[in-house]
Amino acid sequence: MSGWRWTAVAMLVGTLGLLAWVYPDLPDPMGTQFTFDGTPVRWTPRPQFIVAFGLVAALINLLFLGGIPEVLRRTGATRFNVPNRDYWLATPERRTEALRRMCPFLARSAVFANTLLLLCLHLVAQWNGARVLVRIPAALTGPLLLGTAGGGVFVLIVWAFHDFAVPAPPLGVERAAR
Repeated sequence: MSGWRWTAVAMLVGTLGLLAWVYPDLPDPMGTQFTFDGTPVRWTPRPQFIVAFGLVAALINLLFLGGIPEVLRRTGATRFNVPNRDYWLATPERRTEALRRMCPFLARSAVFANTLLLLCLHLVAQWNGARVLVRIPAALTGPLLLGTAGGGVFVLIVWAFHDFAVPAPPLGVERAAR
């Protein structure tokens, strides 16, 4: 298993551990939707939140680390979309290589999703009065959430174009031969 996959699994375990750790401190019902300054606008029973959040975290990781790669292996080329798709799906050998490159990319996507989940869980716990190791000032939550989401998506897009760049031809071979 690659380092990114281990990291994603460790982050999932960390998320579930944080859920268990903050559970006793959360009120029932608890705020589950907030304005950027931490004012609750929606309330949910504590057990329902814990189960739903844990299931969403597990499902996201299951899809990124196992489900999507398996579906990609079984589907035809028309359902597989990567940068430089015409190159990567032109031959069975290239398609196999594209699938090989897709698994680490999806594992990095799982790490990104877990980062957002952990940040959101931390903020929900903090805003509901649970003990947290680091208190995040309300004024920073909006920029922190938007920066993490936007920055993460940007990095993943750049990584995808890097991972699926058309390889340079060997010396002496014309590019038009592709």
